[in-house]
Amino acid sequence: MNPHLRLLVMSLALATVQLAQAEINSGTPGCPCIEWAGLDNYISEGCINFTPSEGMGTSTEDSFCYPVTYGSTECKVWDESLEPFCADASGNPLVNAPAWCLDSFCYVDPNNCDSIIGKSGMFPNEDLYYSYATCGADSSFENWLESGGNNLEAIAKIVEDYVISAVNTIESEIPSPDF
Repeated sequence: MNPHLRLLVMSLALATVQLAQAEINSGTPGCPCIEWAGLDNYISEGCINFTPSEGMGTSTEDSFCYPVTYGSTECKVWDESLEPFCADASGNPLVNAPAWCLDSFCYVDPNNCDSIIGKSGMFPNEDLYYSYATCGADSSFENWLESGGNNLEAIAKIVEDYVISAVNTIESEIPSPDF
């Protein structure tokens, strides 16, 4: 290969790698994302098995398979395609999913973080913390969790749509009185 062409190809490859690395958001300098060392203890059959705890707005006893890199090393929208809060079993986003399903977060070291953090409910017995703020998102997950995991506006909208549908069905099936 021509030495000039070879240099050009290698330069383009290096630029591509640097661009890909630049696109990974690893938090702010004052609160970098971490790779949690204890994560390996929770990996089984190629995934992290997540069973929602009480107070998370679900009564399910099912376990859900989460990626083995969940929350680690980078800011990412981790939950968008995950059950039970954000997506269905096929990974399709739920219509009334909580706002936090589209927010980026990562695990952080609470002793090396100047952003808003929360203690992991996924691993309640571990000293593990996450931050949406270091990833540029608000903490809508905490708001959702504090409300009992229920999105009252979404529930009200579902009930309203049901009532309207029921009224329309009843009115279409009952003949109008002749006055």
